[in-house]
Amino acid sequence: PACFVCSTCHELLVDMIYFWKNGKLYCGRHYCDSEKPRCAGCDELIFSNEYTQAENQNWHLKHFCCFDCDSILAGEIYVMVNDKPVCKPCYVKNHAVVCQGCHNAIDPEVQRVTYNNFSWHASTECFLCSCCSKCLIGQKFMPVGRVVFCSVECKKMMS
Repeated sequence: PACFVCSTCHELLVDMIYFWKNGKLYCGRHYCDSEKPRCAGCDELIFSNEYTQAENQNWHLKHFCCFDCDSILAGEIYVMVNDKPVCKPCYVKNHAVVCQGCHNAIDPEVQRVTYNNFSWHASTECFLCSCCSKCLIGQKFMPVGRVVFCSVECKKMMS
C-alpha cells in the first residue's frame, strides 16, 4: 500500500526490513540514524563513543581530516574551503588570499581589508596609499585596479 512508507524518506517499505518507533515507520537506514550518529566523511554509523562534531555534522575522528593533506583535524584549527575542511598550513599554502601590499598570504585569523577581489592586511604596513604611503585604515580611499590612493591628488601624481 502507498501508506506503507518510511516516515523520513517516504520509500515504499514493501519487501524491505522496516522498523516501528514512536508510532512511525522507518526504513533500516533512517531507523539507525535515530539510534546512532552518522559520519559525514564515510556515511557510516558511528558506534564509538569518541567522535567529533564540526560544521553541524558528526565525524569519526579519523574522517574529520584536511581535504588537501589528510591530517586529522579534531581539536585543530581549520578553515572551510568550498564546504571542505582544510588545515591551517594547507589553507595558507594553497587557498589563502594574498595581500596586495606585502604579497604574503593573509592568515585566516587576521583582519583584512577587501575591496572587489583585492585584499590587504588590515595593518599600517600594508593598507597604504600607493603614492604617499599614508595609512588608509579607517580612511576614505580611491581604488584603481590593484592599488589604492588617499586622494585625487595622489592618484593624479601616479597617472
